[in-house]
Amino acid sequence: MVNDGGSLAFASDGTANNAIWKIAYTGEGLTFASALSAKLFVTVPGGVAEEGAALSLADAAKSPASLFRAAITHVIDDGCYVITNAYDKVLAVSSASFFSGANVKQKTADGTLAQTFYIKNVDGYVQITNSKSFKAVDVSGGSTAEGANIQQYTPNGTAAQLWVVSVDDRGGLVFATSNDATMVLSAEGDSNESGANVALSKFAGLQSQSWSLSTAENYSISGDVELDEIISKCWDKIGQHSDMLSNAFYYVAYQYKYMGQSRYPDGVMPEGDFSIGFAKEMYKNGKGNCYRFASLFCWLAKSIGYDARVANGWVTNRYGNHVDHGWVEIKWKGQKIVCDPEMQYDYPSYNWYWQTYDTSPTEYHFFT
Repeated sequence: MVNDGGSLAFASDGTANNAIWKIAYTGEGLTFASALSAKLFVTVPGGVAEEGAALSLADAAKSPASLFRAAITHVIDDGCYVITNAYDKVLAVSSASFFSGANVKQKTADGTLAQTFYIKNVDGYVQITNSKSFKAVDVSGGSTAEGANIQQYTPNGTAAQLWVVSVDDRGGLVFATSNDATMVLSAEGDSNESGANVALSKFAGLQSQSWSLSTAENYSISGDVELDEIISKCWDKIGQHSDMLSNAFYYVAYQYKYMGQSRYPDGVMPEGDFSIGFAKEMYKNGKGNCYRFASLFCWLAKSIGYDARVANGWVTNRYGNHVDHGWVEIKWKGQKIVCDPEMQYDYPSYNWYWQTYDTSPTEYHFFT
């Protein structure tokens, strides 16, 4: 028997009438009417939303206490997306930064990688990661306060980087912090301006809180997920500077050690782009030969937009012998620029950064 005000329990038998509900959308939210009595709706008694409050049935279809939003546990497939709000502004990492702590803003769409995010389902939540920086969309300090800043940060699995997804009255997606389902991704002040900061705000059905997804091409700096993550970690160690390339060069030259070894463990160069494997080895081992020095720096250069490659040839050593050698060649405004981090490590009194083949301290020869 169903009575007005009776307590409510959801039955596990989905075929019984007491487990069947008629769901309707009122324009303000979802209602759940009992299949046993169309006039009785699932209601929060007294309209007080408290942890552990028991639900009941009541003749209160138009009451806010009988209106609900539906949470989505797995509707978004894992993948790369552009995330756009109802003002037609997209989620973006400020200045296309690689670094933890960089602000997240709303911007006019421009197709850049700062505006592409990888969404991954994690135990009923989603994690949102910028597909260039490999940093997660994060509530600064794990705060739940109104206006708490949204930034990108190295993924750490905390609640500050997990989001509850629900659907609003527009049919848009709402992203609430897992620490408080009422606090959601919003533009500060519900601004519709490009460049407005993104922060937490109490859900109020605002346009800047209503998001949609459009699929984007999967982006990878190297085509190798492990190396992409290494590149992101390297930039965290290098830090943010006005001249990112030179700081990456000296980071590789002075933070890693030389280890004499064959070009490859079996003594034979692999086919294709060997620099991916060498760069990963250099980072993991903290040491390597000239090819590994060059490979790691090459991918750091590529990650910030330089047309770089690992050159393969030979040089003359201090004893007058020809030795196999790898260095980095960058195409820049019609020139070929030479950067040699292993030589910088070995001969620090010379400048091996940003030279031409004519100005370099040594003569480079390519294998023919």
